Amino acid sequence: MNDVTIGVLTAAITIFITNLFSYWFAIKKEEKKTSIEYKIDIIKNVYAPIAKVIEKKVVATDGYEGITYDQLLEIEKIIEENHEYVDAELYSLLWGLKEDFIIHEQIDDYFGDEDREFLEFAMGRYNDLRENVGLPPILKKRHQPRYKKFLPKKKK
Repeated sequence: MNDVTIGVLTAAITIFITNLFSYWFAIKKEEKKTSIEYKIDIIKNVYAPIAKVIEKKVVATDGYEGITYDQLLEIEKIIEENHEYVDAELYSLLWGLKEDFIIHEQIDDYFGDEDREFLEFAMGRYNDLRENVGLPPILKKRHQPRYKKFLPKKKK
């Protein structure tokens, strides 16, 4: 083969490989952008409103005592309105809370989520999603007194 043919063939192969890499990187970038947008929607529509509902009843001196029936109804409404963003674990925990209230037959003075499972899942997921999209986490370090109310109680 002559030098011109080899040069043209080398250039064509280089252009082809460069285009493949460019295409692959563009697809990956678009997937990441879509994933981040989706996670931001989940934060805004599900976990941030749930965190606000939970924080309403947290008393500075007592911390987190559990979820009241009114809070349960608010959380259920948030989840029903945004069901496309809610994962199965959150649904399962919500139904567990509803069963607790039915079993105890107390609506006014009963606190559900005594084991803090719903709190830990919801706030943990909220924190993870915030970190994944580049927002500062809410529960970064266990020694931050401002968020101590959300930390699990030490078992003796």
